[in-house]
Amino acid sequence: MNPPASGRTWTLIGADGRPHESEVPGTLGGHRRTKIYGRLDCPGAARAIARGGYVTSRVFFLDESTAVAAGYRPCAVCMKDEYLAWRQAAAEGQALEYEGTIYIPDGADDVLLGLPQRHRSRRQRRPWPEDDAESRPSGWSISK
Repeated sequence: MNPPASGRTWTLIGADGRPHESEVPGTLGGHRRTKIYGRLDCPGAARAIARGGYVTSRVFFLDESTAVAAGYRPCAVCMKDEYLAWRQAAAEGQALEYEGTIYIPDGADDVLLGLPQRHRSRRQRRPWPEDDAESRPSGWSISK
């Protein structure tokens, strides 16, 4: 890829999970090892960076659909509604769809295949308030 006329490029993670050069900066940040994405101004990420961690595993995405396609989940701190939709789908063994991209949360594939679940939380899972499109974050739907 040829560099843009300005000479400035940004390394973003693509839908395939691989880094590539981009002429535009990313709109979301993420953590490579935990596979979590969130806003660039996320307080949780800012605290981790201030402690001296996180920086070497930091990745960036052009948009939310790219982050989802790359296998990342929403941050519980800065993207609470999206995270709750993801968590509810994972608890029920459902796949989430975001703007045409199907995302199967970790462990949900075991539920879909009828395999025993691992790492089951002892806390009670809070159900999604209602099962209609208006109650979910914009762009998200649950696929059964």
